[in-house]
Amino acid sequence: MVCWSQADVRRLWREGQSLEGREVRSTVIITIAFQLLFTAFNALQNLHSSLHDEEFLGLTCLAIIYGTATVSSILAPAIIARVGAKAVLVMSFGAHCLYILANLYPSFKSMAPVAVVLGFFHGPAWTCQNVFATYDFACCSFLSNTSMTVIKYFHNNY
Repeated sequence: MVCWSQADVRRLWREGQSLEGREVRSTVIITIAFQLLFTAFNALQNLHSSLHDEEFLGLTCLAIIYGTATVSSILAPAIIARVGAKAVLVMSFGAHCLYILANLYPSFKSMAPVAVVLGFFHGPAWTCQNVFATYDFACCSFLSNTSMTVIKYFHNNY
């Protein structure tokens, strides 16, 4: 992620290239991606207690996911610094897809390990979303010569 410097903005403006829309496009893409992913995941999550009630498999997997997510949320800055924000998002989306696929043949052997992996990337994914949002809003603020205090209004609506 590179925010345009003032010299780059002036150079691109003279060359007739537009910078508008990149931040908005990036924000729209990540918003739609999260909406689609979590629509599927939340629907599955709501059905867990009734779908997999043998030996409390569904509830146990949800407890594993959210227990691991709590720990990984604390470690999110270190994870993102080591792996990178884009890589964490890709791995999180992949972990969500694996978890949804693991529900096709539900058993502790298939769902518990995937639940740990999903929980590990669940917390940092939300942090990455805020990293990208803050970056986009800061670049938008820089390009439009507005105050950085505008960002607080975006976060209240994002």
